[in-house]
Amino acid sequence: MHHSIRACTRKAFDGSRSVTVEPFGSFVSGLSTWASDVDLVVTGLAEPSRITGMFSHGDRHYVAKCLERIAGQLRRWVLSAFGPVGCLVAASRASL
Repeated sequence: MHHSIRACTRKAFDGSRSVTVEPFGSFVSGLSTWASDVDLVVTGLAEPSRITGMFSHGDRHYVAKCLERIAGQLRRWVLSAFGPVGCLVAASRASL
């Protein structure tokens, strides 16, 4: 699954090596259950301010759009891998 998540990210950014996605949390540690979510950290989208450690207003908009692209690729992957039922399960988990 880690490879599929990374592949979705590469596809969303046309193979860019600067953007990376790494899963963490209970899924990676093997402590997840059927109802667990998958925690992801995305790096390389933008550089936060060295002074405040935060993104500028423009960068926040850009980062949000980038995350939407990744989410779209992940949704397409779930649909292709598990069919409509997988999408329903993924959507129901997201609402928990």
